[in-house]
Amino acid sequence: MVLQIFDAVFTLIAVRGGATELNPLMRIALESGPAVFFASKAFLCMAGTIALYRVRAIKSLVGACLVYALVVLYHVVNLFQG
Repeated sequence: MVLQIFDAVFTLIAVRGGATELNPLMRIALESGPAVFFASKAFLCMAGTIALYRVRAIKSLVGACLVYALVVLYHVVNLFQG
């Protein structure tokens, strides 16, 4: 959940700086405003986490966390490259 929050914040910063949200679902949510964007990201993240946990796909949960960590790292690198 923490990585998801970082991703959302960095995405907002990037979009305000001229970037484009690549995920079509999140792009629609973002066009509806920051509150809808944050709520959508939180809901989808929690729904995915619960679904994977319920089917005991722990390796997939770990993989998802690693992918999210890489996304946040990508945001940080781009943020400081200006």
